[in-house]
Amino acid sequence: MSPYFAGPKMDIVRPDSEGKSTGYLATTEEEYAIAMSAVLCMERGERDAMAGRARERSEMFSEAAFSEGLRKALAPLFKLK
Repeated sequence: MSPYFAGPKMDIVRPDSEGKSTGYLATTEEEYAIAMSAVLCMERGERDAMAGRARERSEMFSEAAFSEGLRKALAPLFKLK
């Protein structure tokens, strides 16, 4: 994968604070096949845990997170708390 790609997918799909994976990134057919094989070979609990970590991580892109970030960024301009 090129180091020049970025965005929400790469922000969500990366190891969490404990180094546990939140998913896989792929761009080629071979990479997708490898990732799909890895997921299909996982035990259900492991797969569910990874999906849960990815859902938690994706919250950083939620409407609520955006609103809070915007409020904090604009607060000094409007003297908001």
